[in-house]
Amino acid sequence: MTLGEKLQRLRKARGMSQEELAAQMGVSRQAVSRWELDEVLPETARRLRDKLLDLMSQGRISRKSRVL
Repeated sequence: MTLGEKLQRLRKARGMSQEELAAQMGVSRQAVSRWELDEVLPETARRLRDKLLDLMSQGRISRKSRVL
């Protein structure tokens, strides 16, 4: 399941429209739509992905690392 699919599932489970979620997050409805369609990542997710890829490329973390 993609991040977009998870976001959409959680939003719908709470009975929220894209407009309502967007208003609470301070973004446009189009941004929420694009996240749910996996066209773009929310900025926080993009930063996390980039940091993890950077750490992995430096060998500072590996796929075998355990998270407590």
